[in-house]
Amino acid sequence: MVAVPSRAYYTPSAGKPLAGMRVSIKDNINLAGIKTTMTNRAYLELYGAEAKNAAFVEKLLSLGAVIVGKTRMTSFASGEEPTDQWIDFHCPFNPRGDLYQSPGGSSTGAGASLAGYPWLDVSFGTDSTFTVRKTWLSKY
Repeated sequence: MVAVPSRAYYTPSAGKPLAGMRVSIKDNINLAGIKTTMTNRAYLELYGAEAKNAAFVEKLLSLGAVIVGKTRMTSFASGEEPTDQWIDFHCPFNPRGDLYQSPGGSSTGAGASLAGYPWLDVSFGTDSTFTVRKTWLSKY
C-alpha cells in the first residue's frame, strides 16, 4: 500500500502551477533527508541521507509538486538486463506486460511506476547518471 497525498489541499495558481501534482524521481536524484542509493548496496551503506535537494527537485517543489517517492534504476545507471544482472536489487516488473517482460534501461522504475500507479502524474528518469532535461520545466 502507498499513502497517496490528497489533492484536496492544493489549488494550482500562477505561482504554483504544479500544486498537488504527484511526482516520483529516479534514485540518482538527491532528495533531502533520503538516501540516494543508485540501486547499489555498497553505495547505500557508504553514504548517509542527503543534506539538501537537487536543484531540479527544488524547482519542482517551488512550483507546488509533491514528491511521493524514489524509483529504482539499474545500478549506477548502467545498461544491465534485468533481472539476471541486477545483483543488489531486483528490477521492477512490467505491470502492463505479461509479468515476464522486463522493463529495460536505467530508468526502469520511472516507467514501471507510471504504468503501475494510475494516481501518479509524473515520474522523472535521467539520460545518464544525472542529466535531467529542462524542457519540461521550461514552460513553468
